[in-house]
Amino acid sequence: MSTPLARPAAVYRRKKSLYYSAVFQVWDARAQRWKQAMKSTRCTDESKALQIAREFERVSLAAGGVSGEARISRDFVVEVINDILRLAGHR
Repeated sequence: MSTPLARPAAVYRRKKSLYYSAVFQVWDARAQRWKQAMKSTRCTDESKALQIAREFERVSLAAGGVSGEARISRDFVVEVINDILRLAGHR
């Protein structure tokens, strides 16, 4: 996936946490710039956590970004949530 972002999604683990955290960029419409966001993946496997981080990034890009054209729909959100749950090992 090609992104207009300076840094692609990444994961890291805090010292006292079992889970990896996703770090990705989101568009801040008020400030008119990309900003860094962090969210727990609730996943202990690094490769699965990275896939989840990329899904978070995909939602962020689909939500509009610089152009302001929201390309996000209910079906898109359901698809992404299902992908994240599948990657995390849930039904």
